[in-house]
Amino acid sequence: MKETKYNSKEIEDKYNLISINELMTLLGYTDKRSVRNWCAKKRIPIIELGKNEYVNRTNITELIQSQLPIKGSRPPADRDTPGSGSNMEVKYVPESKIVAKYLAKYERKNKT
Repeated sequence: MKETKYNSKEIEDKYNLISINELMTLLGYTDKRSVRNWCAKKRIPIIELGKNEYVNRTNITELIQSQLPIKGSRPPADRDTPGSGSNMEVKYVPESKIVAKYLAKYERKNKT
């Protein structure tokens, strides 16, 4: 039997995995425990291969797609906003004060 050795990148590509470190960067966490807790809350299994930990990329993609609105659909709470083809401008209103401050600063900088 021929023994083959794979490096972590080959394993990720072959089995459609994403490393916990990469997921940690994407989510903006600085500690692996936070990523593990996030995965537990979202019911995403963590795969341990030796010392490395991975998450199936399909699970992350499905989670993101489930949170994005379907093009052309409007949720019931959003009936008062203008529909497609309307001349009214829809402006995003963030819930977080930090995001609101950042967007205001960004809009001031990039005003043309």
